[in-house]
Amino acid sequence: YKHLWSLMNQLPARHREILVLRYFLDWRVNQIGEYLHIPENTISVTIRRSLQQLQREWSEEKEEK
Repeated sequence: YKHLWSLMNQLPARHREILVLRYFLDWRVNQIGEYLHIPENTISVTIRRSLQQLQREWSEEKEEK
């Protein structure tokens, strides 16, 4: 978890907040959109891009070791 949080801290604050709401608090996309006053599509795209970035950075760090 420590490594994951260090990677998440590299994300913009809004992206990190959206991921926490979605995966740690198990909110639905529409709930997050309502709470943050952001369209659902924007939330979905942000989640997808943030996860892709985390995956890339995780893979890059594994390759360096």
